[in-house]
Amino acid sequence: NTPGVTNVATLRIAKRPNAGSWSSAGAGTGSANTGTIADPTVVQSGMTGFSEFSIGGGGGGDNPLPVELTAFTGNATANGVRLTWQTASERNNAGFEVRRSENAGEFATIASYQFSPELRGQGTANTTTNYTFLDATVEAGKTYTYRLRSVDFDGTIHDYPSVVSVEVRETVSPRVFNYSLSQNYPNPFNPTTTITYTLKETGSVSLKIYDFLGREVQTLVDRVQAAGEYQVLFDASRLTSGMYIYRLQASATNGASNATFVQTKKMMLVK
Repeated sequence: NTPGVTNVATLRIAKRPNAGSWSSAGAGTGSANTGTIADPTVVQSGMTGFSEFSIGGGGGGDNPLPVELTAFTGNATANGVRLTWQTASERNNAGFEVRRSENAGEFATIASYQFSPELRGQGTANTTTNYTFLDATVEAGKTYTYRLRSVDFDGTIHDYPSVVSVEVRETVSPRVFNYSLSQNYPNPFNPTTTITYTLKETGSVSLKIYDFLGREVQTLVDRVQAAGEYQVLFDASRLTSGMYIYRLQASATNGASNATFVQTKKMMLVK
């Protein structure tokens, strides 16, 4: 069905001029609200002037949106398209997914809170939160349209109607990476978690899991990889609850530095 819609009869059209505050455009009555939960239709006549329009619940607790989105903008930079948005409150929000349409094509998810820490939500909060995300995978001469999707902790998705379109006119500078190993997410976890790391140079990479006594329990990566960002899903369904250690070792093979990067972090499996 349509995410967030539980009662077609109470849907209302909202409007805001010049990215201001949302206000009701008037209550839908009679045949103005038609269709089903899976395919609702709301019609409002008699409006004049330019505004940005959206839909929402008309009160009484119907059609709740877990995230109150108050701003959503995008700008082209030398490093890519930078998106920023602000929430006034969040409820049960695990995080966001960024969806993109290229040259008026279909929308597809290009980034998720599961892999990008900057997209993780606040859970439940009644304070203002600012988010930012850089899309470095754009090309000059193309126009990109973005929209947001929030995901509840139980996996329920909510697509937001606000969109921003950005024209990329200049070539984007290649992204420069450094060696890093991020904290796994989620943590604690059961039974899967994602480990993210970045490599500065091409080289041999080893990512291994150890128990708290230092015994190796699994090798996740053991190969040569190019510079860039990587995510690995770790499935601990066959392991017992407890503290585990993951260790990244990367040795550059093509660079003059012959650098070796080693870092370890802890994670907690709770069953």
